[in-house]
Amino acid sequence: MRLKSLTISPALAISLVIGAVSVLVATTSATSTTSATSATAGLESTPGDSHAAAHGTVTQTDDCSNLDIQKMIGVDFRRDGHSRMEQQQQQQQHTMSTSTEETDVKSKTKEEIMSTTSIIKTDNCLLFADEFDTLDNSIWKHDLTLTGGGNFEVQAYMNNRTNTFVKDGVFYIRPTLTENRIGLEALKENGVLDLWGTDPGTQCTGNYDYGCYRVAGAGGNILNPIQSGLVRSVNSFKFKYGKVEVKARMPKGKWIWPAIWMLPVDYQYGGWPASGEIDIVESRGNGPEYPGGGNNKIASTLHWGPSYEFNRYKMTHAEYALPKEESFADDFHIFTLDWTPEALKTYVDDDLVLNVTFNDMFKKGQFPEWVDNLWVGSNSAPFDQDFYLIMNVAVAGTAGYFPDGVGGKPWNDQSEHAVNEFYAAKDDWYPTWGPENGLDRALAVDYVRVYKYDCSQ
Repeated sequence: MRLKSLTISPALAISLVIGAVSVLVATTSATSTTSATSATAGLESTPGDSHAAAHGTVTQTDDCSNLDIQKMIGVDFRRDGHSRMEQQQQQQQHTMSTSTEETDVKSKTKEEIMSTTSIIKTDNCLLFADEFDTLDNSIWKHDLTLTGGGNFEVQAYMNNRTNTFVKDGVFYIRPTLTENRIGLEALKENGVLDLWGTDPGTQCTGNYDYGCYRVAGAGGNILNPIQSGLVRSVNSFKFKYGKVEVKARMPKGKWIWPAIWMLPVDYQYGGWPASGEIDIVESRGNGPEYPGGGNNKIASTLHWGPSYEFNRYKMTHAEYALPKEESFADDFHIFTLDWTPEALKTYVDDDLVLNVTFNDMFKKGQFPEWVDNLWVGSNSAPFDQDFYLIMNVAVAGTAGYFPDGVGGKPWNDQSEHAVNEFYAAKDDWYPTWGPENGLDRALAVDYVRVYKYDCSQ
């Protein structure tokens, strides 16, 4: 989902050594805990764009001096909203075509819009659309891993219709309890989660940090107590520059972490974050009373920099909050990414959230003189290459997204047994998720539509 920058504590180093030794004697499968940096940050504004939402509040600054990447407490989100082109002529063309696109798309099924995974070109500039008449696994590839999504979260990403499914034309990603599948005793002691499959639909997708096979009790930790889902279009659809519209409703429940985001296909400029990350919309399932905002707030973020130590995401981060009596978990909203060679913007419905102008990103980052410019010759690099779409629901984690000591958080990011601490507080957080077979706890996606940046091409 987001791949935070990680700093490993001495306690974690000891835990990893113990885990490795245990694997050699065939008795362990450790669940690591770690701490990571995460922060809110400001962004650029362009004259003529309104940052005052009609029904919500946009939080943004332009503080280029605040670039400390050490232990910042904050939020990293994904973005969406409603799109407009940078230049007036492009804006007029875009607005006219968008109006026609929306009318036509709503009157068609997915089969009429596109043929399976192929990219189509129409007079309305539609590149890709999924109206979720069914869950098409040829479009959306599931992650199968126990790694916790890169932020040492507590969920196992699975491919089953309990966690990812379509109902009445809406795609849901719903977190559930692992103990309901294997039993509480197996979850805590000697139970096994084995994701080593034998065909493409069941093969583990991430084996780092014992991501394909774990034994309960190894390293003193229970198995992943939550099952959830992550899907991506990496094998079916990618694009560079355009408009992404996602009509979605956020989940409700303490410590739930939904995200809709994008990663580069081939990491043209190297690893993360040198090749960039686009977070369209991200939120927390906690209630609006949660310090910093719960399901009444979303945010958008760009991750970029020559290495994780110099990730300048705080400069390209914005938050949008509804009034406290309203929630993104109550109704569907349209989250939009407007991405051109000149700028990247995100919107919630018609309200601007994130606005980043591409005017030499390396210069904007104010990196040390000894750091080589990886993006020579491109003002918009690393956001000048093909990206693919990702949707997921994570839970908890030790990367600072849920800061220690805030909002009654029952685990500590530095603890070797953070997953146990989280699950020990189930009586507090689980009732806020609603029924096990309910939909309040799920990320709900009505449609995903992607339009070309330039209709003439």
